[in-house]
Amino acid sequence: YTIHGLHGRVLPLAAGAKIANPNLHVFAEAGDGATFSEGVSHLVHAVRNDYPVTFILHDNQNYALTTGQPSALTPKGCKMNAAPEGNPIEAFNPLEVVLGLKPSFVAQTCSADVDHMVETFRKGMNHSGFAFINVLQACPTYNKFITHEWYLEHIKRLPEDYDPTDLRAAREIAESQDPFYLGLIYHNP
Repeated sequence: YTIHGLHGRVLPLAAGAKIANPNLHVFAEAGDGATFSEGVSHLVHAVRNDYPVTFILHDNQNYALTTGQPSALTPKGCKMNAAPEGNPIEAFNPLEVVLGLKPSFVAQTCSADVDHMVETFRKGMNHSGFAFINVLQACPTYNKFITHEWYLEHIKRLPEDYDPTDLRAAREIAESQDPFYLGLIYHNP
């Protein structure tokens, strides 16, 4: 029930699986390096075409697969194995990038809050178009600057009265880096 495809190419593969069998619930997952470096053009097409796929972004802010080089989401100045002087480039904010593409579903959760993560995956699965879910997660091997404990102190669930249909509010939430807000950030069914 799974396919392991090429690094950075998960979204075209997921779209093909959904086209081949429209009755499947298709989940695709990839890391921040594969998505915002090699696969960024595929992400743009998936969001813009609203593929009926639930996409889980493993946002650990580095290329863990290739032993700790900076990804497009690694904060500027962070020292990594492949950038011992610090990452010289400003990081993308994945939520801001996706919200700029006119998505139909954007959510954020964190591996430090498993109950919330499960709830968020269910919401994504029940969405009829492309569901982008950013999962903030620590990488204990290569990301020494953002730990599991750090996330516990810097995440916060969205307020109950938050309106996920308000794109302007979603963009404000996306800009927040402290706290990182968890929940359904934008929904345009």
